[in-house]
Amino acid sequence: MATLTGYLIGQVIFAFVIALALAGVARLSRRQYEGSRFPTAARMFSIWWAGLGAAWVTWAIDTLVVHTANSPRGLSAGLDYVLVAIYFTLIIVSFGSLFYYLLFVYVGSARLSWTVWVIYGGLAIALALLLLTANPPGDYQVTGLYGSLYGDYQQVAGILQAILLLPVIGAAVGLFFVARRASDPGQRYRVLLISSALTFYLILPLVFGSNPGVEPSDARGWIRELVNKIALLTAVAAMWLAYHPPAWVVRRFRLEGSD
Repeated sequence: MATLTGYLIGQVIFAFVIALALAGVARLSRRQYEGSRFPTAARMFSIWWAGLGAAWVTWAIDTLVVHTANSPRGLSAGLDYVLVAIYFTLIIVSFGSLFYYLLFVYVGSARLSWTVWVIYGGLAIALALLLLTANPPGDYQVTGLYGSLYGDYQQVAGILQAILLLPVIGAAVGLFFVARRASDPGQRYRVLLISSALTFYLILPLVFGSNPGVEPSDARGWIRELVNKIALLTAVAAMWLAYHPPAWVVRRFRLEGSD
């Protein structure tokens, strides 16, 4: 029976803690947009945070199942496949929801929402095919704990990751232009803070690739993991500060009606 290492125990604990934080951010987002004239867009932004938290919980459960389940090899493999499928479904739904929200904010309408279905629907099909065909040599886990081991499909996995990230990165960067059009200082502050944090968080996986299920073998690997964790925590903190700015920020930027 496999056992959890100290590194994976720490990752699992972080996964559950960050999931609680993301659930809180999703609730905050929903509360802030209650009564919005655009309920679909507001709901999509909340789904992004909630889905991301649920994905972390799924990853943690998969880690616990694969490493501690006292079950036949075939059963562990089956559970891993199911949990991995759930994980990727949550990721695609989350990123698709974020892309919808960012597009809506930038364009001011939902007329480009079809692009969400095209990009993330196609990505869902591609990931399903990858999961069905990519089996790491010498191992039966497809991803999760062994996410970096796609064998001959590693290049395909890298392309799919780029497809997942690049649309939302572009949309997050586009929010800077939305902030310039905002006449209300409070709205400008919130848009700039959230777009900066999202851009920082989303772009890092392309620059500093990480796999929380595999313990880093050198200092560079530990730095990558640390930077990615800091980026996620920064995005969560930015969301709270966007709607609950400190008193000195309210005074400095003359934010009316802020908590």
